[in-house]
Amino acid sequence: METLLETLRKEEKVTDPFIVMQVMRCYLHAGDLDRGLQTFEEYMNAGRNPLPELYVTFIEGAMVGHTPRGMELAQDMLVKMNSRNFFLNFKQGSDLLLVAAREKTGGYTNANFIWDLMQARKITPSLPAVEAYYNGLKDREIPEDDPRLLVVARTYDNLRSRVRT
Repeated sequence: METLLETLRKEEKVTDPFIVMQVMRCYLHAGDLDRGLQTFEEYMNAGRNPLPELYVTFIEGAMVGHTPRGMELAQDMLVKMNSRNFFLNFKQGSDLLLVAAREKTGGYTNANFIWDLMQARKITPSLPAVEAYYNGLKDREIPEDDPRLLVVARTYDNLRSRVRT
């Protein structure tokens, strides 16, 4: 990674958003949260176009492995993204919910936050994302009459019935 970036610098090539997303993805999937964050911040501080896809790429990569720090960074970036009035579309939200819902320990904060962001925009996630979220909620000690669990269960049942027909 470093050799590639050094070559781009030497040749005075400007990294476009696609390259930045791939560099972030490489660092984050390798567990180097600091370098992933540094790459994101360098791009943003350069005054370049702040694309929602950059936020989503960072959030997804930070959640790989579901480490406490990665989940915290992902949550912080979700808040920043939302405060910039960047919203998750169906695919982005479903992909992020699917990753967040696989968290086995921790407070399930990111999965709940992503679900809430999508619900606020009246977007129903994909069946695999809803199923993972539903199963994750059931694995936690949540009362069966919990309003969130009831809404997710109803959504899950509705999506499953559509797929069967």
